[in-house]
Amino acid sequence: MSRLALSLALALALYACQDPPAPPPSVGDEGRPAAEPTPKAPEPAPEPAPVPEAPPKVALPSPDPARLEFVPDPTFAQIELLNTAKQAIASGADPTAAYEALLKTEPLSGARISAAIALADLKRSKGQPAEALALLEDLYRKAPPLPEIAFVLGRTYKDSSRLEAAILAFEEALRLQPLLLTAHVEIGGLLSQLGHAERSAAAFLEYERAIYRYAKLLEAQDTHLDDKLKITEAFSFLPDDRAALALVDALDDPEVTVRDAVVRALAEVGTDSTLPALHAAADKHADDPYLLASIRAAIDGIKKTRQEHDPNLGPAFIPTPAPADKATPKADEPPPTPP
Repeated sequence: MSRLALSLALALALYACQDPPAPPPSVGDEGRPAAEPTPKAPEPAPEPAPVPEAPPKVALPSPDPARLEFVPDPTFAQIELLNTAKQAIASGADPTAAYEALLKTEPLSGARISAAIALADLKRSKGQPAEALALLEDLYRKAPPLPEIAFVLGRTYKDSSRLEAAILAFEEALRLQPLLLTAHVEIGGLLSQLGHAERSAAAFLEYERAIYRYAKLLEAQDTHLDDKLKITEAFSFLPDDRAALALVDALDDPEVTVRDAVVRALAEVGTDSTLPALHAAADKHADDPYLLASIRAAIDGIKKTRQEHDPNLGPAFIPTPAPADKATPKADEPPPTPP
């Protein structure tokens, strides 16, 4: 007990031992002592308001104390297993066995990281998000900080309805690699689902600004060659017409390496809206046989992709004529009755 509390207790005890002085009797209207008023019952103290439980703090997996600082080179056996998985995919077979065998090898090289990401994506596609998540979280703890791991982890959190964790993972991916522009779109969509309209709008606005900023860097003549190649690769994963049109403009870049990378990127993300620009580029670069061939290949690739989505489009769609001996009935006539 504190000294102040002890002093208060002794004072109260001494006051209780003394006889209090008797108050003079009050006199009523008729000279009789008035009745003493009935003391009011003490009002009950208000119950304290319940304290709401704090929501659990969302965080990404904690790095392992032995987390690698760099990615070591793969062994020959790891390269062979990764090639086996690629061959299985090319032949339409299941690469799971090759991936799982590669994950049991050491060290944690780029080949093993690629296998873990690919296997997790395979499990996601098979409706096994829990197994994919366990695989990616373990990889995130042990591998060096890589934007690809954080990005795929974010998508897996999203599939598992862990939206706050998904946002953190996409933000981490952007911190590690600002050119992962799709992460802005993912963050904006998740914030919208969570009811954060203003933050969602801010994320989409940042996406718009990023496209404009990198398109200007791709256009600038003083941008380093390596940076232009990185921007071109980033735009090749971005199904956005503004990025595709920025790639079309980059066909005039003086570096042949950039032009070649741009054409290959356009073959991946080009759409109907970029076809006129590509045709114009083909006419403009008619004196460059190599670039012209690449542009035409990109145009054919875009048309092929469009045709795969809608088989009724493109020159390959030719209606099969009806046989001459069996006339096709008109729209207002019923079909002939079979014998």
